Amino acid sequence: MPQSATIFLVDDEPAIAEAVSFALQSEGYRCRHFPTGTACLEALPHDTPVLILLDVGLPDGSGFEVFRRVRELSAVPWCF
Repeated sequence: MPQSATIFLVDDEPAIAEAVSFALQSEGYRCRHFPTGTACLEALPHDTPVLILLDVGLPDGSGFEVFRRVRELSAVPWCF
């Protein structure tokens, strides 16, 4: 993986997002954190992540619904 590879992290828990972001950045990834699925979906056409880490329970809906919408826009790998 290139050092500039971007990973999208979609999680509404600040402590979890901070810890995961720190770990990813320590490994050389660029991590973009989104607290809502909507924010992630809005960013997707403008940035191409190599992976999306997606929380199931988000404040603006189900992570499963966000996943379905991501699939309509992109073939990026994902993980719940």
